[in-house]
Amino acid sequence: MKNYLLYGLALVGLYACNSGGNSNQGQPICPINAPLFSTEIGTNLINQWGINVFSYSPYGSAGYTDPFLGAAYFTGTEYASNAVLLPTVSPITRSGSQEIYDYFTKFLAHGPKMTNNPETPESGGPFISLAECGYGVISGYYNFTYQDGTPETTARYTFQFQYQPIESNINIVVESGTESGAIINVNQPTGWYIKLQNSAKLPSSIGLPNNLLIK
Repeated sequence: MKNYLLYGLALVGLYACNSGGNSNQGQPICPINAPLFSTEIGTNLINQWGINVFSYSPYGSAGYTDPFLGAAYFTGTEYASNAVLLPTVSPITRSGSQEIYDYFTKFLAHGPKMTNNPETPESGGPFISLAECGYGVISGYYNFTYQDGTPETTARYTFQFQYQPIESNINIVVESGTESGAIINVNQPTGWYIKLQNSAKLPSSIGLPNNLLIK
């Protein structure tokens, strides 16, 4: 089944986790290898993603002046190997580490600095629309400023996270830059990783910018 169906399937099927009355005050009792998602976990994950999207850029503290290297390590740090990045202003659905890495070689090059946007009256959030054992979906708004002078952008986001209970590794081929052709191996310890991400253009009626993440 195509990976881009993952989000819809998750909303239909994930409530099977520990079903049948196995709960504590309305909360599922999750196995040790599939912790329960929560607003706190989701917010922390989004904030860390925002820190990393700048840190791994040529302007950030991680030390990757080559965006092709920074994007490889950023992708391996944040995304599951079979994650899906849905298109926004581009027509391309990016599936898997290599294709998602290709997107971030362009985005990180601008030096994006993210802030959550909970103060926008029309947005509120962030909102948890799914919180189950080992899975969670969080939505909201974020803003980006750019170190290279690219105009500020604002978008609404949806992230689906999945908990990986087993340590793994991701290999990404560097497509250009100083290490062109090199294979970057990124270790993924157990933890939460992005399974699906979508950023959507804001309706002009709420008075926020119409432009989106740079593609």
